[in-house]
Parts: sequence; C-alpha cells; structure tokens
Amino acid sequence: MNRWLIPQAIIIRGLTPIGIPGLGAPAADLPSLHDRARQAGLEVVDFPAQGQQTNDYAEFRRMVGETAPDQLRYLGVMIYGEKKKVSRIVGKYGLLRDRAVNEAAER
Repeated sequence: MNRWLIPQAIIIRGLTPIGIPGLGAPAADLPSLHDRARQAGLEVVDFPAQGQQTNDYAEFRRMVGETAPDQLRYLGVMIYGEKKKVSRIVGKYGLLRDRAVNEAAER
C-alpha cells in the first residue's frame, strides 16, 4: 500500500487489490470507530470526503492537509487487524449490503 504523510501527521494509505467486506455504520459513528481502532493498535484506512471532490492526489493531499484532524468528515473507515479486536469495535454493525436491503424494504 502507498503511504502519504500529510502535515498534521495523518498517514493516508493507498489502494488495495483485495476485496473487503463493508459494514454499514452511521456517519456520526465513523470518527469514534476510527479513534477506537487506532487506540486498539489496529490498521485504519480513512476515506475522507475530500477524496470525492477531486481525482488529483496532490489536490487531495492539499485539501486534507488544510483540514484539522477533528474536522475531517469521513465517508468510510477501513479497519484491519486481529479479528477479536476488530470485532469488538465493529461487531454491532451489519454488512452494508444487508443494511441497504433492509432500508429499501422499510420504504
């Protein structure tokens, strides 16, 4: 994976060639999930909103670098590491696919 170090000492990791299951979590939960995973010593890959605003990596790095860490708005967070540690943090969330199906059924 590529690693970028931006001014506030946030490491942004690059793309991965493997499939990863996605869990559905409310946007408001993402900063807490991010922080809890880091505190547990797990690998965390951030998906900040700025990534959807440009396809130019230099511009992306500039935009994230100009944003205070506590002001980042996450669209997603990938957490990787020891299965028990990850499960403790994300265990209450279902697969994103299942969440979308359930929401559609409620309409």
